[in-house]
Amino acid sequence: EHTQSTAKAASPSTTKKNMKQNNLHINLDSSVGVSILIVVLCIIIERQWRNYQQWDRKKKENKKNLNNAYIDLDSSGNWLTQIDLDSSVKSKKDDPNLLDISVLHHADDFLGEVRIEFPDSAEQKKDDTKIHDIEDLIKLYVQLKMVEKKFGSDHDKMYYPLASIAGVLTGQGKYEEALNNHAKALTIVENKWGSDDERLALILYNMGDVYRMQDEYDKAIDVLNRALAIQKEKHGQDHMKTADTLLIIANVLNGQGKYEEVMEKYQLVLPIYEKEYGSDSVDMAVLLNDIACTLYNQGKYKDAMEKYNRSLAITEKVYGMNHSDTINTRRNIEILREEMNKDDPDLLDISVHHHADDFL
Repeated sequence: EHTQSTAKAASPSTTKKNMKQNNLHINLDSSVGVSILIVVLCIIIERQWRNYQQWDRKKKENKKNLNNAYIDLDSSGNWLTQIDLDSSVKSKKDDPNLLDISVLHHADDFLGEVRIEFPDSAEQKKDDTKIHDIEDLIKLYVQLKMVEKKFGSDHDKMYYPLASIAGVLTGQGKYEEALNNHAKALTIVENKWGSDDERLALILYNMGDVYRMQDEYDKAIDVLNRALAIQKEKHGQDHMKTADTLLIIANVLNGQGKYEEVMEKYQLVLPIYEKEYGSDSVDMAVLLNDIACTLYNQGKYKDAMEKYNRSLAITEKVYGMNHSDTINTRRNIEILREEMNKDDPDLLDISVHHHADDFL
């Protein structure tokens, strides 16, 4: 037996009213949800922005610290030299070679602490030679302090760290500090190995280069001539080390405007380069270009053009037409042509034909 329901059916108007109320609730719920979502997103974005600003400030602060506290060599060196070395070298204290192991160990420990305190330094080192130089300088400085502590300030083992520190300081533009370290190394080498030692020639060469960078040409010439005398005595007139010293002397003389003396040095270097590298080598092209520049400064334009053209032929053959060295040499030739045309208008026809040949 079926039971009949006693509930009354809802009227159409009541149903429509209920549907409108439900739609209103849904719309309200949707609006509230969107508002909450927007608020949450704003909070997330704000937090991310704050984190980025904090990271950026920390990065800038780290970089500042790396340029200041990080390279406080005196404090870092003194701190490291206070470490008791007995634990690391006591058992073999008669073996000086163990000192190098101890030095590097303590230096690496120190640099590890630096990287923990300034974590950005590890990333910056990938493309920042300054950071690399700072770390090298710290290691060398620590080595210097520890050698000095163990052997004394005038021991021959002080030569290498002093000379190496001078090289890094030169790269950083700290010329006076570099020269001070070179001078200390020079005294040690002279006392230990004598005034004609090849190590002395190297120090004198580097000192001359520093003086050149400071435009102290007379001082540069003095120390470079000493280096040249040692190189000639040890290796002879036609050796590459002699040629290298002759070239830097020529560079200094060029800065003084003593072009005749510059050409004398170049004439001595030319046969050495031809023997060592060959007449069509890139090194020869560079030398020919430098000689052409000096001839240009002397007003010897035809001789300069001949050297430029030889240099250009080599660079075009080795590097091609679009290499920077080729382009620079070609530009020098154009400048020279303009000067030649001013002095001799008849040369214009020659220049025109040359340009036409280049274009064709």
